[in-house]
Amino acid sequence: MGAAQKLPSLQTDPLLKDELTESVIDIFKSAFDLDVRLVSFIKCNGYDLVGDVSGLVGMVQESIEGNLVISFSLPVISRVFSKLYPSEFTTVTDDVRQGCAELANMIYGRLKVQLNGRGFDLKMCLPSVVTGPGHRVHQNPAEVTVLKFEFENKYSFEVVISCHNR
Repeated sequence: MGAAQKLPSLQTDPLLKDELTESVIDIFKSAFDLDVRLVSFIKCNGYDLVGDVSGLVGMVQESIEGNLVISFSLPVISRVFSKLYPSEFTTVTDDVRQGCAELANMIYGRLKVQLNGRGFDLKMCLPSVVTGPGHRVHQNPAEVTVLKFEFENKYSFEVVISCHNR
């Protein structure tokens, strides 16, 4: 019986970008019939997401903690939810808040299955939401993974993962 394989940190995991990208693309296609594509990817120290509504899910396991955040402007989330609701949203309503939190939860849930299949052992967490015109969600100064997606050649949103050792 060999020693247990030591996993890389989540931020340096070579498959994180691809698995997160796949999760976002699949969720948007299955839930909203939208074809989103990755347009940029960066790793940096600290980051502020700016949006009108942001869904957040904690990422917790034995040795790390952090979060996954997806942030939208009102026109972008309104376009996304136009696939489910008969009228456009002109304000951030309870439906928009709940939908954004659930969207973050769906992406995290799919990503968690992939990561846990490789031994990361991430726990289940409840999503939350932040709203307010032009609000900022500040990511800690540790390394963050930022993915920017686009659909219909004009709507864009960002997904960020920020984790640090406990």
